[in-house]
Amino acid sequence: MMETEGAFGEVWKQFAENLKQGWSWSGFERSVMFMNDGDANFTNIADVIGLDQVTDGRAMSAVDIDNDGDLDLIGTSSRTAPHLYILRNDFVTDRHHLIVEVVPEKNLHAEGAKVIVTAGDWKQRRDVALGYGYRTQHTLDQHFGLLDYEGKVSVEVTWPLGGTEVFDGIDVDQKVVLRQGTGTFESLAHMPANFNATGRLAETNWHKFWDKIQLLPRPYIKLDYVNEAAINTGELIDFATGWENYSKDNTVTVVNLWATWCSNCRREMPDLVAADKDTTNNIRVLGICMDEGKTPEEVVEAMGSWNMEFPTLYFQGDKREKFLETIAPLLSAQGGLALPTSLVIDADGYCRAITQGKINIENLELFIKQVPFEKPSGN
Repeated sequence: MMETEGAFGEVWKQFAENLKQGWSWSGFERSVMFMNDGDANFTNIADVIGLDQVTDGRAMSAVDIDNDGDLDLIGTSSRTAPHLYILRNDFVTDRHHLIVEVVPEKNLHAEGAKVIVTAGDWKQRRDVALGYGYRTQHTLDQHFGLLDYEGKVSVEVTWPLGGTEVFDGIDVDQKVVLRQGTGTFESLAHMPANFNATGRLAETNWHKFWDKIQLLPRPYIKLDYVNEAAINTGELIDFATGWENYSKDNTVTVVNLWATWCSNCRREMPDLVAADKDTTNNIRVLGICMDEGKTPEEVVEAMGSWNMEFPTLYFQGDKREKFLETIAPLLSAQGGLALPTSLVIDADGYCRAITQGKINIENLELFIKQVPFEKPSGN
């Protein structure tokens, strides 16, 4: 392919837009985990234990996040969502373990300490280090798997600035804190194994995050030109002068963009109708039909079959083009218009947030409670 001036930048620009629409950086390759059988053979077991996620994985860190004695995993992805996820270890096992935290004297860092656990005739060594991969660090606690060993163990620590110390008579299946120069250890109990266990999560299309609500940056865009009859109620809605009267005392208005051919629009419509009727949620819904070339009668027929009871606008010709031009900046970061899309509008007519795909009303209500919708300034 012949390289032209600016071609490289244009390719990367298009690639970035593709990623925003849910494309994968590396072809939706599933994550893998290899099990060592102890005889230099490795088997990918990711699909068996639920680690085969489609997330363009970048790094993985091991830590006992729920303090039940087994290691869980925290993963990150490069450019696809979610960028951070937790895979909790809820396997049931009767194997034993010991978790060791070492604390050097003089408030020094534990990096560089060498920890050797002796369990009968078996020795294991772990070194405290700060890096284990791309921008990744495991927990500084050292986890030792002890298989079927049930007796007491001894722990030998070589401290970062030199000197060796041995801690004897330690029971298995606990966490111990070893402080330099004390010769004693502090025992910390675990939570019950698999406490409040979640089980394996259902299969998830990580690259399709339909319920993402994005708070928009300033300056906010105001829908201030519309003066059109709502075709199922007959009421006039003038965004320039009548928006506050339309929104009344509601915190926000959800402007829902839908089309008669959109199956996901139809799926979410009962939730939107219920939200509009609910007098306790401070939400009102306004629909905008995005079909092109339909007659008003055809739109009204679809609305009737979908049991839509909130006001809906239908633009054609120049009004439709003007509306699309107005909301284009809101959609640029989303990769363009995809239906259904909902615009979250404050009481003054400013668009404060956007969500594409089937909306989750419960999440939207939580979002509204958490985000201050005070009157914006500087617009």
